[in-house]
Amino acid sequence: MEVMGMDESVQEDIISVLSGILHLGNVQFRSAAGDDQVDVVDVRQLESPAAFLQIDCETLRLKLTSRLMESKWGGKSENINVPLNQEQACYTRDALAKGLYSRLFDFIVESVNKAMVTQGSEVNVGILDIYGFEVFRQNGFEQFCINYVNEKLQQIFIELTLKAEQEEYRQEGIQWSEIQYFNNKEICEMIESKNPPGIFCVLDDVCATVHAVTEGIDSKFCQKLAGTFSSYRYFSYATDQFTISHYAGSVQYSPSGFCEKNRDALNNDLLLLMQSSSNAFIRALFPEKVQDRSRPTTAGTKIRSQANRLVKTLMSCTPHYIRCIKPNETKKPGDFDMERVKHQVMYLGLKENINVRRAGFAYRRPFDKFLKRYAILTKETWPQWRGDPKEGINHLMAHVAMDRAQWQLGKTKLFIKSPESKAFRSHNSDRAVSNLRSRARDLYHGKKERRWCSLYRQYVGDYIGLDEHPGPTACLRREKLLRKKDKVLFAETVVKYDRRFRPVNRDLLLAADRLSIIGRELVKKGPQKGQILEVIKRSVAVSDILSLHLSPYQDGFLVTILCSKVACKTELLLLLLERNPDLKIDFSTSVEFSLPKRGLLGRTTRRVNFVCDRARVRQPDSVHDRRVATDDSARVVLKSSGIGEAAGAASLSRFCSGLSNTTDASGPRSKQAGGGGQRAVRQQPQVIDSRLPPAGQLPTARRRSRDNNSGTSERQQQIAQRRQSSATTAAAASCRNRRPPSDSSDNSRIRIRIRIRRQFSLTASSIRPVQKPGPPRPPVPRQKPPPPPPTAVPRCVALWAYDAQDTNELSFNVDDVIEIVKKDSAWWHCRLNGREGLLPSNYVREL
Repeated sequence: MEVMGMDESVQEDIISVLSGILHLGNVQFRSAAGDDQVDVVDVRQLESPAAFLQIDCETLRLKLTSRLMESKWGGKSENINVPLNQEQACYTRDALAKGLYSRLFDFIVESVNKAMVTQGSEVNVGILDIYGFEVFRQNGFEQFCINYVNEKLQQIFIELTLKAEQEEYRQEGIQWSEIQYFNNKEICEMIESKNPPGIFCVLDDVCATVHAVTEGIDSKFCQKLAGTFSSYRYFSYATDQFTISHYAGSVQYSPSGFCEKNRDALNNDLLLLMQSSSNAFIRALFPEKVQDRSRPTTAGTKIRSQANRLVKTLMSCTPHYIRCIKPNETKKPGDFDMERVKHQVMYLGLKENINVRRAGFAYRRPFDKFLKRYAILTKETWPQWRGDPKEGINHLMAHVAMDRAQWQLGKTKLFIKSPESKAFRSHNSDRAVSNLRSRARDLYHGKKERRWCSLYRQYVGDYIGLDEHPGPTACLRREKLLRKKDKVLFAETVVKYDRRFRPVNRDLLLAADRLSIIGRELVKKGPQKGQILEVIKRSVAVSDILSLHLSPYQDGFLVTILCSKVACKTELLLLLLERNPDLKIDFSTSVEFSLPKRGLLGRTTRRVNFVCDRARVRQPDSVHDRRVATDDSARVVLKSSGIGEAAGAASLSRFCSGLSNTTDASGPRSKQAGGGGQRAVRQQPQVIDSRLPPAGQLPTARRRSRDNNSGTSERQQQIAQRRQSSATTAAAASCRNRRPPSDSSDNSRIRIRIRIRRQFSLTASSIRPVQKPGPPRPPVPRQKPPPPPPTAVPRCVALWAYDAQDTNELSFNVDDVIEIVKKDSAWWHCRLNGREGLLPSNYVREL
């Protein structure tokens, strides 16, 4: 109770009510000889329950031995105290004890629900677990009520499965053969109906009519049932018992105790007695207003109203059924009673449900969902069908050669009869996705390191969102480079590097067998002056691309006629190879290309050197993947990246089935914009990055000297210095590209480090302004450097055990010490036993 938020006063009140109920059961009654009036055997028996319930002892005795009846004659009314006999006094005592216990139980359940409630919860999942159908040798009032509730639930099952199934066929216009099934609606009406009166109404009437005696009341109830329901086909009467044919079979009920248990209800006198308690908690358990003319509520009436409320709640939800089958009566493992199991399968309605499914269509989906799921099977429907959905489904079914008798088209849904047909179609779809995934994996496997974040990436295709931002496709259509029926296979925002390796944002699109770069420019004249519109900066046919160059490291640079750094390189290369199978792909640490000559000092070659920094492991792309050092005199760029995943690492995404979700060029139309940009006619190499580097990270190249009065000797000296700087930079890059050998000797590693530092010092000096050559530097002594100080790694300790719920999470046990890589608000990126992943921060404590 403390966990549920109940304070000490409420806990004491609950214990007091339970104590009062227990002491109330000890009260005994006696009647004088020849007199029906009763009294308590020992008045001291009332002191304890009265003290715990905080009510007057004499008032308790009076309410247990008599009842107040209001008599009216004309305009006058008079209250008469009617004494009770011994049996009626026992009923009143038991009714008070059961009423207190029931309301106390409801209060505890409500308190637990309030303690577990979440703020703003609109959707919830509830579990309803009730007693199953009961058939004993002696079936009484309890079995009758339980079986009645099961009849109500079976009626819901019929309404929501069998009947709703066939009603859906009629609404969709599907041809099918109707199946006969058992409908228990007539049985439910026979039990709970008010007009004509059902069994519950007859029971309440007998209890109200014969309230002063108990002998023979059950036989009278049984006889009245026989007279009322003799014409019902699901009811039969025998001597001192009656039989009801439930959906699970016929059950014989003994009327003994029906009236006694049905009268377990509180009358108005007992309600007023509890409301007079000095304990506010007990008064809160009885909040209802007392109505003088109303008949006391019986147990049967309560069960009927609760069952109807339950049905109303279930009908407002989406129920899912779990049928529990009892294998034996011995409660032993390995004992399987076949006949009993068959009987349960029959009366649970499973046979009728299977027959309806066989006669109908087991699988159904709306047109749009079906096309979205299986559009990958044909080129005409992938990635999106633009015509009539029915025509698209007909095309898909004809492509997989499915028998026309196995499926039908309704008004809004597709219906498939055999589950095997649906499994065959799903197999084809999964196989098509698997083939594309295998081709993409073979393209990179063992050739290029992977970024750890890309192991979980899905193939999307459209990384710009052309449906919401159709400007790039509208620009291509204006220049007649993209037709309406053409599809955009790949779209991503990248960063392009120009001749001087200066970055600028661009949109990269692969559509209509052309690779296009879209930029944005400010319109300076015309009706759209002042607006920023998309213009085509470069558009190259895929067949004109001679080769593609990538480094073997984890960086995202892609060098082609357009050098591009793209995060989704695998997806782009796969699409390019589909359009040009003869395209050459090269993975190397250095790429050199030629440019058109511009001016006297213009260089005709450019070189990109890729260097792997082994000191950085799994560093995010936004921090270290763009450390670009430029030298304007040598036209060389150094690209440094950290250590990535193994070149043969496989994708770990659970949703790799969505290999592509490209956008059709005939998507949302944009407004026709005038003043389109001019297309570049010269094809020159460019470098493209997926994002701009941080400010100050990419140094700007020095401008060329435009002094026409300078002599030719100075220019020749400057050219010689640039060539020397280029050679020094290339040497430094090649030295950095060498991976350290896997030698266990410390001396060899130290020599390699010293050699690399010397080369880097030469590289740094070559980038500085041109100076006169000085005397050579003395050689660096080869002495063992001091060991670097150990870096303090942040760590945390596990407070509780955690099992990973996804592939990118870590599992750990209590007291495990875990290294922290990166902290976030709720999930931390950590490392344990060489494996990295995410974990909830509230499960650990930082050391």
